[in-house]
Amino acid sequence: MKNKPAPLLNPGTLKPMTARELDGVFCDELVQQELDDTTA
Repeated sequence: MKNKPAPLLNPGTLKPMTARELDGVFCDELVQQELDDTTA
C-alpha cells in the first residue's frame, strides 16, 4: 500500500484505540497485528 490505513478509532472518544481496548475483542496476536503499522 502506498498510503497506510487510518488507525482504528474508539467510537466513544474518537481517539486511536489502544491494545488494552482491543484486547476485549481480539486475542493478543491479532491485537498486535492490527496495531502494527511498520510491517509491510
